[in-house]
Amino acid sequence: MLLGLTATPERMGGESILPYFEHRIAAELRLPEALDEKLLCPFQYFGVADPVSVEDDRFWQAGRYNTGALEAAYGGVGDAAS
Repeated sequence: MLLGLTATPERMGGESILPYFEHRIAAELRLPEALDEKLLCPFQYFGVADPVSVEDDRFWQAGRYNTGALEAAYGGVGDAAS
């Protein structure tokens, strides 16, 4: 059994995420509902542009991300050694 959570069910490219979860939704809670139910507090967020496109086939292989290709593309960002 696989449980998937996402903060972005509507993707900018319009692609559905349902195929990743066998088209099944166990529960859905949208932001306005969560705020109304006092499950979240109001917050502020900032969008950050990412110049790297992971649409390229080299980033996704055998059903998973190719971490080596991602590390090369991002130059070790977040690596404790850098």
